[in-house]
Formats: sequence, structure tokens, C-alpha cells
Amino acid sequence: MLKSRRFTILVLLLALGWFAYGLVQLFQLRFDVGDVYPPYSSLRVDPLGSKALYESLGKLSALSVRRNYQTLSRVPDFRSTTLVVLGEKFWGFDPIFENIVTEYESVMSGGGRLVIAFLPVIRDSRPGGSNAAPGTPTPSQPPANPQKPGEDPGTLAKTV
Repeated sequence: MLKSRRFTILVLLLALGWFAYGLVQLFQLRFDVGDVYPPYSSLRVDPLGSKALYESLGKLSALSVRRNYQTLSRVPDFRSTTLVVLGEKFWGFDPIFENIVTEYESVMSGGGRLVIAFLPVIRDSRPGGSNAAPGTPTPSQPPANPQKPGEDPGTLAKTV
């Protein structure tokens, strides 16, 4: 009885160890790929990230590149600094938060440069086009499967 209890505990500990190892590997894989970081992050490796830009600029001998993990109000000096902000929402007619404007102004008034890359805005350049996402039908665009006169709309979906 004592041997079977030890064996059960040993198997349970081994299973728990393998589970912990697999969990660590899973998290490490997610962080290596970078999809846990927000789009346009310099920590993100995939096409939505900017790690390639960050590392490329870092390899230039004339530049010193670093990431900023704190608010801009805590950065003491902006002289000879270019702040690159990627993936900023295009404000258009939306209100801009005053603290963001104040932080960006402090960069520029402190002698720094500010580069802002906005998120893409999808616009239909055709006359009468809309700003809808691609593939969504507009009022000027006929539906993909037009209904024939006298046809039941339910049968259209069944015959696809």
C-alpha cells in the first residue's frame, strides 16, 4: 500500500512538472512571436510590429536608440531627441486629450523632434464611395447574390 501511494505521488509530481514546463514554453513562444504586444510596438516581431525598424535604427553608429516605458512628463531632457510615435489614432474630428497634446508640446519645446505615424484610414476613392471596411457592400454597390423576382430569400442561402 505504501509503495502504490509513493508511486501515485511520483506520477502526480511528474505530470505537474511536465505541465509547468509546457506552460513556460507556451508563454515563451507567445512572447518570442510578439503577438501579446500591441500593434506597432517595437517589441513585436510580426508584420504588425516595428521591431525591425527599432533594430535597424539601433545598428546605425550615429544613433542611440531606446524604448520609453514611462510617461513623457518624466523624461528629463528632449534635446537631440526624436520621439517616434507609431500607430496613433487619426484624430480628425475626434477630441484630443489635453494631456497628450501637452506631452507632445513638451517634447518639441524641449528641443526635441516629434514623428507621428497614424493608423491607416481606409477610404474608397471612387465617386460616391464610403469609408467602410473593404468587402462590405455600399448602397451604390449591388449585393453579391442578387435576389430574383418572386424568389424566396431563404432558398438563396440554401442553394449556395
